[in-house]
Amino acid sequence: MSNTLEISNFTSAEERIAARRQRAEAKLKQDKEEAEGKKTKKDDAAEQISLGKQQYADSSAILEHHRTETWDELTGIRVRFDDQENQRRIVEENNRLDRYEALQIEAVTSGRKNAAIEMKWADLLNMDIPQELNDQLQFQKSACKQIIESKDRRIEDFKTELKNKDEEYIKMLKQQSTDITTCIGKMREQYHTLRRHYEQQLEEIEEAFDHEREELLKKNSAEMEALFEKRRLMEENEFLERR
Repeated sequence: MSNTLEISNFTSAEERIAARRQRAEAKLKQDKEEAEGKKTKKDDAAEQISLGKQQYADSSAILEHHRTETWDELTGIRVRFDDQENQRRIVEENNRLDRYEALQIEAVTSGRKNAAIEMKWADLLNMDIPQELNDQLQFQKSACKQIIESKDRRIEDFKTELKNKDEEYIKMLKQQSTDITTCIGKMREQYHTLRRHYEQQLEEIEEAFDHEREELLKKNSAEMEALFEKRRLMEENEFLERR
């Protein structure tokens, strides 16, 4: 507006034309600089991630971290159970091999003793002295008793093993029940934890987008006001020039 008043103060038409030309050149230069500045701002804005999108990426990373921790805890329970089961099977296989070896040794030893006893019966038939016959009979009786005792010990070993298996089975059922209860409790706890984290991150994302919206509204409002002000000044200048 001050430039318009200055132009009206000129007395000659040539001076007014020169002043208007100078003012027009200055205005074109200013518009060019403003356009370049806006372009630079747009390029900078394009390079930057919006606040809402950045919060969404951060929240996604946080939630993924909590989900990973959740699965790691549940996987830990399963891995522990699998490890215990593998150890139990290894011990069971070793015990089975020990039993099989003991049975093989028992069968060989018992077979030899039975063969020795069978061979003695033929010798006893040829004995005539009662005392000697009685001694041999007592020896045979003792040998048979040893074989029977060895079989009884093997039977007792199997009964003890069977009892231990029953106790181990009951213990395993209790442990599985404890593991299932623990797993269910962990899943329930993790559900509430994840739900709380999801709600928290959702609120933060909404707040980020709301803040971004407010900033954009303020920015757009400021730009519109600047454009209206520029338009008003241009209209005033044109009006004064026509005068």
